[in-house]
Amino acid sequence: MLTIRPAVCRLRVDTFPTRERLPTTGLNTSYTNTVPDNRIDAHAMGYFDACMGYLGCTFHYVIRLDGVDEIGRNPKTLSSRGRSTTRRHDTIFIGVVGGLNFEDGKRIDNITDTQRKAVA
Repeated sequence: MLTIRPAVCRLRVDTFPTRERLPTTGLNTSYTNTVPDNRIDAHAMGYFDACMGYLGCTFHYVIRLDGVDEIGRNPKTLSSRGRSTTRRHDTIFIGVVGGLNFEDGKRIDNITDTQRKAVA
């Protein structure tokens, strides 16, 4: 069963909202480029993205290791994620926690079964 919940505490993107998106025509699911860690959630992704110069969490939804889906930013607003500026206007971005190897920091496919179920 899919569980969607708000972040555990207030996010930067709640304080500084962005413009509304166009109607959704696409979904972009990708790794968050972090090591798989139970402590990484929407709040942590907001911090990581702010450290990279973004306003806050760039993912609309963040899928944690336990398969819980947290709202990273209002799904009706624009995100600065994605290479194509035109696709940002109509795409929902979903971040799956993981993607990096803990030992050497290289890319690895480390999606868990519960994350796979949440994505499906």
